[in-house]
Amino acid sequence: MKKHLSRKGVPFEERNSGDNPKYEQEISNMLGYVTYPVTVCEGYTIVGYKSDDLDGAIPVVF
Repeated sequence: MKKHLSRKGVPFEERNSGDNPKYEQEISNMLGYVTYPVTVCEGYTIVGYKSDDLDGAIPVVF
């Protein structure tokens, strides 16, 4: 995920639940379950690594 976004020149903030458990709770509240990775940006939520979905969201958001 990080490599993909970096290659596309998309700025991002990594929130690692291993570093801060509150991030896991945020994902659980948002989705009703916990899975990784989750990408959230401007109303888009992409669960899992789906490069086509990411590429589709990038022009809309940036």
